[in-house]
Amino acid sequence: MSIQPQWSVNETSGQIVSAIGRVIAAAASDNVQAFAILACEQFGNTLAICDETLRKVETEVLPSPPPIAIQFLKAAVGYSTSDCATQLGGSEAGLRFLGLAAALINSTNLFHGAKAINIMLRSTASDLRLLPTVQQLRDLLASLEARSQRCGFAENVTGWHIFLLETVVPHLYGDNNRQGLNEGRPEDWQNSLLRTAPSPEMVAQLVDTFRQLARIGDSTIVGATIKVTTAAPWVIAFTKWCLGLPPSVYTEDKRQFLGQSLSPVTIVILMPRANMENGLEVSIHNSIDNLNHLVAPGSTEWYYGMVRIEKYGEWLLQELGFRGELVRVLYEALEYGIPQILKILRYPDIDLLPRSTSVGQSQRHTVATTSDHSLHMLPSAHDIVAMYSRLLNPSRPPQFSFLSDHELISDLPLIKRQLESLAQTCQCAQCHRITDTPAGSERAICRKASFFGSISFIIADIIVLSLISSPAPLLVRASLHRESGVEAEISRYLRHGGKDLRTGTLSLSYSDILAWARDMVGHKVDVDDEDGNTLLTAGKGQVLYPVIFETFKIERKGYIELTCLPGNLKYEGETYRVVMGGDGVWGADDLVNPSIGSTEVRAPLNLFPDINVYWKLRAQDGGVLHVSLAARSRRGRHSMVELNPMDFLWHIRQTLFLERCPHDGRNELSAADRFCSYASPFDDHTEPCESSSHVKVVAVDRADDVRFFALTRTQVPLVLRGDACLSCCLDLCREADVHVLVV
Repeated sequence: MSIQPQWSVNETSGQIVSAIGRVIAAAASDNVQAFAILACEQFGNTLAICDETLRKVETEVLPSPPPIAIQFLKAAVGYSTSDCATQLGGSEAGLRFLGLAAALINSTNLFHGAKAINIMLRSTASDLRLLPTVQQLRDLLASLEARSQRCGFAENVTGWHIFLLETVVPHLYGDNNRQGLNEGRPEDWQNSLLRTAPSPEMVAQLVDTFRQLARIGDSTIVGATIKVTTAAPWVIAFTKWCLGLPPSVYTEDKRQFLGQSLSPVTIVILMPRANMENGLEVSIHNSIDNLNHLVAPGSTEWYYGMVRIEKYGEWLLQELGFRGELVRVLYEALEYGIPQILKILRYPDIDLLPRSTSVGQSQRHTVATTSDHSLHMLPSAHDIVAMYSRLLNPSRPPQFSFLSDHELISDLPLIKRQLESLAQTCQCAQCHRITDTPAGSERAICRKASFFGSISFIIADIIVLSLISSPAPLLVRASLHRESGVEAEISRYLRHGGKDLRTGTLSLSYSDILAWARDMVGHKVDVDDEDGNTLLTAGKGQVLYPVIFETFKIERKGYIELTCLPGNLKYEGETYRVVMGGDGVWGADDLVNPSIGSTEVRAPLNLFPDINVYWKLRAQDGGVLHVSLAARSRRGRHSMVELNPMDFLWHIRQTLFLERCPHDGRNELSAADRFCSYASPFDDHTEPCESSSHVKVVAVDRADDVRFFALTRTQVPLVLRGDACLSCCLDLCREADVHVLVV
């Protein structure tokens, strides 16, 4: 297809008339303006997008696999087969626009992307009276966002980011200036060069340049030189995305870092200098002389692409500065640091971690305590080890080692030497001698603290990623900023351990883990949700929620395991971005079995076989669903009690779980326990017990949904029975001074 210099929407065109029905259907599906779809499809005729990119759009953006059901919400995750992307993908012009849109969606916020398209539409329209607004263009990009995340453009940008970190950055300012979090804040120029997104004006200039380079005919244009001071990885990736070949890459001193004899584009990375106003300078060359000289302002907006775990791990090591010999330091820190963190968290699988053969390691205690029956939010040791290897791709499998109780990772030889090296160049007041404190050192970030921050960041990533399963490759936000205190808590303990009474414990809650996970997959939680009521989040083409709400199945480990599904969340034909736990409703309950008060406690029973638990949903404005747990009898009577399902994650922290015992789990007591009585799953159990030995037994054996309801409702510590016998469960209750048992 030839590339046109202008576009138009001819209202009498047979092509437009024949497509209008499909366009209206797509517009209705995604709640966008039909004219915006038509205009952008015609605008695609002016775009230079290479065949390789068009094939990626066809194979990664357009397919609509069968939706995946979320049973507990009666919702589905996936893509509509008659949405805007499908309509645009029906023509080559539409495919070209989808290629441009995917690059913008993966690079900048939707409003800036819409501004860029608006600039380009205006500069190429044959009739300025017929133009969609910026808001209409933003709505169109929003409808394409979920599908576009998997096009691969962000992976390309991240790859070029790593290339520049390894080559151009050390050339410009020396190896010592390749700073990650382990060596203080990166310099402003490096942030601007590598981490910023392009401005709308930069995108428009590049698209116009590539249009001229790709024109077929009598054009005398032979190439272009593009000088950049910002968003360099994006500009290089976008050049290949549009033209099919990467550019040649030079620095201003004419040092070549990538030669491409067949490419018509040369990128020149300028040396940082004061008062830079332009992020981009383009010189278009013809066979006689320079044809045109174009400039565009830079941007201060950060670029955060969504990439696969393997690419994210490669980027993370480079960004944090772990290269060369520092990789050995990192592995030593992780192989001792991860067990140290898991040990303080009383992780039940700690002895299943692959161990080194080093002698003299402290052994984990084997004396059983009631805390050994606590439920744990982290997954199996196998999952943690597998994610370690997947994220970091080490040269050998990890071999974890255990420090003695009085040791810290800072005592290890490689780490001790690294900390001494950092202290020699650190500008903070603590590392400098008092007599030689430079100006501003009180505000300088300690390089040793940043080193521990980097180690802790990676540990947090490994732990959180090991909790997430996905039927499609998981996409992770390439960013060093997380809206959670997980990194700070881990860093504090790695530095001080139990030597300081104030830091003798590690405080990691399920809400911290959820916040870190949501940030990793590109989701934001409303700041108004101070109570942690967010159950499910959707965005960036991914839907994330705890698996336990789907299954009601409670296991010893991994009660906060997450699943991440690809696509949009759809409920009753509408798209939603968040599901919130609704406020609890209390009332007199008329579903209680009246015989429970007179029944002797002798064996595990289900005294509530007529009850089933269901989810009650209420749609709210702004793409929000409110959901609560409710119960009803199989004859249609409803309980007056409704629960916030997120209360389950709060209450389970104080639950003991007796998974099994040496006896048959169906064994009856030899005699009825007169210090026990059966209780209702609708009771919050806040009333005091009859004696210090009395145990209320919630008899909902084998009914996972009602057991889940009971745990969510109960306001006090309890014991949950797995396959253990009733006698052992009652023994644990009395040993732990717990007065509620859910069988």
